[in-house]
Amino acid sequence: TRQSLQAAGVILLLVLFTLHQLASQSASRLSTSSYNGLIFTGLSITSISGNSESDLLANSLLTLPNGLGRCERSFPETKIGFNLEKSYVLPPMTTKVIDTHLEFLSSIGLDKNKLTDSLGHDRNEFGLLQQIVLQKCQTAIETWGTCTTGETGFATGTSAVAILQTHGMAVEAANCGMVSSTHYAIDPLQQVYYNNAGARGVANYFHNSGASMNFYLVNETAALSLASFTKSRSCFDVILLDDGHKFEENIMEITLAITLVPIGGVIVMHDTWMASIKATKTWIAQNLGNSIQIVEQKFARNMMVLVKIAPDDRAWDHFVPFSTEFRDGN
Repeated sequence: TRQSLQAAGVILLLVLFTLHQLASQSASRLSTSSYNGLIFTGLSITSISGNSESDLLANSLLTLPNGLGRCERSFPETKIGFNLEKSYVLPPMTTKVIDTHLEFLSSIGLDKNKLTDSLGHDRNEFGLLQQIVLQKCQTAIETWGTCTTGETGFATGTSAVAILQTHGMAVEAANCGMVSSTHYAIDPLQQVYYNNAGARGVANYFHNSGASMNFYLVNETAALSLASFTKSRSCFDVILLDDGHKFEENIMEITLAITLVPIGGVIVMHDTWMASIKATKTWIAQNLGNSIQIVEQKFARNMMVLVKIAPDDRAWDHFVPFSTEFRDGN
């Protein structure tokens, strides 16, 4: 009957309206849910749909304020570099935090192979990270009132607790009152491969220390996560890259990380003994020398340290061939 058709039409309109609202809310966003006092962030992407040019333009990246998608700020000119001590010793509190974290991981039954494979079996690696994060975060807090760091490859969470501990040291050193500092850890395999051991360890760190900085665990691949941060024009003062080390993964992550750090920001890459990392270093030296400085250091030989010293102003078709042949020790 006519009334039935009218009722069906109203219901159909309501359904279509609801679907439209849900699609609008979910388009290219980060959705979060709480877990053990931490925040797990999952990337949600919907496809662009439209029947006209105006529809496509309305949903495309062209509508964003800056099509370059990069961090636009810079550390003060006198603070672009940093100092690395040749014989840096971790403070007793940092050593205690790391040891307590490793003891906790062992107590919850983490596989010993995964435990010994975590970043920092060489304590000099933590020493290098702490020196960089401490100096950069202190300057960032004094300059912008906040510090943001990130890492790909969260795994056991050992590097995360060391970085979080250093955030606290930087806040204290800056002595600027109430400030905000944040660390993001990106790892899609935390639950599948590590049974959330790293996340539980970081939760234990917060419980024992009473620390107040922000921590986010991003449950997504590094490429998608870093690209999402780029889209939102985020800035990271220090980024540690330590997940998949296939050559193409290195190139993707380095390229995205460079857009995320300000002038004076630092990128640290782990596992420099691998051929893919050596090739990546050569590619950077040959092709990015105008904007990226490789900091030569012997303190932590398994870490490559990069500083962004200028915007990347290369031509759109720039390329310099690079060698992938290496001698032992090079």
